[in-house]
Amino acid sequence: MDGHHRDAQLAEPAGSADPSAELDRAEAALVGVEAALARLDDGTYGTCEVCRTRLDDALLAADPLARHCPGHA
Repeated sequence: MDGHHRDAQLAEPAGSADPSAELDRAEAALVGVEAALARLDDGTYGTCEVCRTRLDDALLAADPLARHCPGHA
């Protein structure tokens, strides 16, 4: 592999066809994390935002940013 091809592979992550879309996904993830941290601060983390029931630990383990119980997802 010549230097040009190797540099091109290093500059673009595998599977990243659209850097703008990748940035949008990262920003959305950050918004979700910040919202979860706010719920931790106000004591509502781990409860459904609709019915206020406690979210199952398995649900939170699978998706720590979950905001709704299965009935309101």
